[in-house]
Amino acid sequence: MAALVLCLAPAATAQVAGTGSAQALSYIQARQNSDGGFSEPGTHSDDTLTAWAVLAGVSGADNPAQLLSSGTRALSYFSSRVKSITDLPEIELCVLSLSETGLDPRNIQGLNMVSLLTANQAKSGKIGKDISQHCLGMIALASAQQKLLPSVTEWLISQQRTDGGWGEKDSVAVTDTALAIEALVASGEARAQTVRPALKFLHGRMNGDGGFSATKDTSNTQVTSSVMRALFAAGEDPTSTSWTIGGLNPASFVQSMQASDGHLGYSKGVDSEPALTTAMAVPALKGKHFPLAAAAMSLGPDSPASNGTTNPPTVNDLGTTGADPTQQSTDGSTADTGQTGTTRSSGTTPSARAATVESMQAGATGRRTGWFNGLWVFLAACLAYLVLLAASAVIAGRLAEPPPILRP
Repeated sequence: MAALVLCLAPAATAQVAGTGSAQALSYIQARQNSDGGFSEPGTHSDDTLTAWAVLAGVSGADNPAQLLSSGTRALSYFSSRVKSITDLPEIELCVLSLSETGLDPRNIQGLNMVSLLTANQAKSGKIGKDISQHCLGMIALASAQQKLLPSVTEWLISQQRTDGGWGEKDSVAVTDTALAIEALVASGEARAQTVRPALKFLHGRMNGDGGFSATKDTSNTQVTSSVMRALFAAGEDPTSTSWTIGGLNPASFVQSMQASDGHLGYSKGVDSEPALTTAMAVPALKGKHFPLAAAAMSLGPDSPASNGTTNPPTVNDLGTTGADPTQQSTDGSTADTGQTGTTRSSGTTPSARAATVESMQAGATGRRTGWFNGLWVFLAACLAYLVLLAASAVIAGRLAEPPPILRP
C-alpha cells in the first residue's frame, strides 16, 4: 500500500484563510509528530486524536485529495498502528477517517477494518455496547459505503426515549441524541417523526450562552460541536433565530471559545484536550456533518426547533448540502423529504455541500432583506392580477352588448 500523508498545508486551507477554521487547522497541523500521528502538547501520538485530525483536515478542504501526497505521515501512522487498534470506538473512527479521505478501509496492511467493525454487531442490530458506539458505527459504515441491515436502524429507532432524545442515562442524552440524528441521516433512514422530537429535546437542553453540555451546567465545545453537526444533518441552521437565545447560539458559542493561537478551549476557563477539542470543532465551523457525502434532511416550516417562528430550515438556505431534496438522487429515485428525509449522493463535493458558520452569520441579514424584497414582488404581482381582472371584465361586458339595429 502506498504511503500517504495528511497535509494540512496552506494550499489545502486557502479557501478559508482568515477564518476561525483556518486558524484551527493551522493549530492542528502543528500537533503532528514525526511518526505521522497527532498528540496533545507534551504527550505521544494518539489514535483517537489522529482520526479526528484527519476528519478536521478533510472537512476543511474543498477537495479531500488535496490532503494526501507522497510521504510517510498520518496514513502510515494508521498503517503501523492498525493491528493494535482493537477498541471499537477507535476502529469506528479509523474507518470513518480513512473513508472520508477516499481510501478503502477494507485493506489497510491486509486488514479489513470494516469487518472488525461489523463483527461487533449483534443479531438485534445493535453495534457495540451502547448507543454512542452504535451511532458512530452506523456513520462509519455509511462513509465506507457498507450497506446497513434494516435491523441496525430499527434498533436505534426503538431506543428513542419518550422525551424525544436518546441515551441510557441523562448524562449522555445530549451527545447520544446528536449522534443518533447524524447516524439516521447518514443511513438514509431519517424520518421527520423521529428527528423532530429529537430536535425539540436538544432545543430544550441548550444553555443560556448558546452552548450545550452533557448535563445542564457549563457548556463545552466538544458537545456543542457534536450538536451542531446533528443540526446540519437535520437541515437546521444553528445561527438562526430558532436556535438563538438573547443573541447567543451554538455557532457563536463555539466561535467564542477560540484562542489567539487558533485552538479552541474546552469550556470557559478550561483548556482540557486542546488539540482534540479543536479537531472536533472544525467540521462544525465548516458547516459539515458525517459522512460528508450524505445529504441533509429538510424538515420544513413546522420543525419543532422553529419555536413558532416562520424560519423554515431549508437545505439550500443553509448551504449544508449540494443535493436538492426535490430532485432525483444518483440512483434515479426521488428523495421523499417527508418520509426518508435524505438521499445519498456520493458525487457531491464538500465545496458544493457546505457553507462555513462564518458565512451563515453574514448571510442572516441578507435572508431578512430577501424576505422584505420578496414582499414587494408579491404585492406588485397582486396589483397586476387585479388590473388584468378589471380589463377582462370590461372586454367581457362589451362582447355581451347586443349588436346595433341595421337601418335600410
